[in-house]
Amino acid sequence: MDKNELKEFAKEIMEELELSGGKISKLIQKIAPIYDYDKNKIKVQVKRALIE
Repeated sequence: MDKNELKEFAKEIMEELELSGGKISKLIQKIAPIYDYDKNKIKVQVKRALIE
């Protein structure tokens, strides 16, 4: 996945979670490869990061 596709992927997840901001976008871009671009796993991790 190249940089532009990764940004679009992060944007999709942010829209689904109704979030905005560069910090969250970068977080998603960083953890996406770790979870093999599985949207459900990434959403859970983003929610956990925002709670803590």
